[in-house]
Amino acid sequence: MSEVTIYNEGSIKSAVQVVERNSAVLSSDWYGLQHPALYYSLDLVQLEDGVCRFTFAVSAYAKELTSVALHAFSDCATTDRFREGLWHDNVFEAFFYRDNGYLELHLSPDGHWWVSDFSHYRVRAKNDISKNFSINTVQIEHDNTIVMTAISFNVTGDSADYLRSSKFCFLSAVIRVNDNQQIFYTLGGKKTGRPDFHNSDNALPIRKKTST
Repeated sequence: MSEVTIYNEGSIKSAVQVVERNSAVLSSDWYGLQHPALYYSLDLVQLEDGVCRFTFAVSAYAKELTSVALHAFSDCATTDRFREGLWHDNVFEAFFYRDNGYLELHLSPDGHWWVSDFSHYRVRAKNDISKNFSINTVQIEHDNTIVMTAISFNVTGDSADYLRSSKFCFLSAVIRVNDNQQIFYTLGGKKTGRPDFHNSDNALPIRKKTST
């Protein structure tokens, strides 16, 4: 059975209690077709006073990307980075599942982001959790070797607890080819039917492992 490994690296400085690193490679779509690899890195650092530092980064080798996929990493200067509906264009997604719902986080190649929690399948919880996420840093690199987008948040409240206690996760991406076609990247092998990233049956267990 496939799984996602999270590495517990222990204390790295006095204010930090736990570091969790979740890395994965997405190289196929919902239907099992191969595409240029996307490299995901999700780091969770436990700070003081219940605050978490959560970093979501996606990178790729420029030489492996087609002009279409490379377009997905185009830079865009913006001040208002919180935006809904990113999946209509190009977006990287992470779902974190617990027994009583799941949290969905989106990151666009140009540094926009969106987050929501769900009490049941595709049923949003009534509370707005975006206030629990404050941007620490945004980094966008685009050269002849590596293309990368990373955003770091300070996460508080129930959202921090959610990230710490999730037992399963699912990673995905939507990359637009043209006005009529999108690539639905997924982690975990070939699937059938219409792409449905919200279905918890597709989630993979998180196995925690101490790094060496």
